[in-house]
Amino acid sequence: MQQAQSAVKSAEQQIKEYEANIAKLKQASELSLQEKNKQIAQAQKQIVQLQTDLAEVETTKNTYENQLAAANEQINQLNQTVGDLQNQLWVYRLEEERIAKEKQAKAD
Repeated sequence: MQQAQSAVKSAEQQIKEYEANIAKLKQASELSLQEKNKQIAQAQKQIVQLQTDLAEVETTKNTYENQLAAANEQINQLNQTVGDLQNQLWVYRLEEERIAKEKQAKAD
């Protein structure tokens, strides 16, 4: 009988130790979970910041692309103007040449 009581006490002591170990593991698990949740929250903040940065980069890129398109349009207009001026100069030189020939013909 005493041996049985001793076995029961031993079993009860083991149960208490197991329960204490389970409580420690549960607490450690909860702390680990809290830490992981903090890490997740931090990662989510970083994701939001990166998305904001990306949106700003996209906006800047679009602005530069629009400026480039406007600059290219101005270049095209300037090239057209240069072409027109070159044509006018060519016509002017032909006219000068014709006038010079007429003067030369009258002088002769």
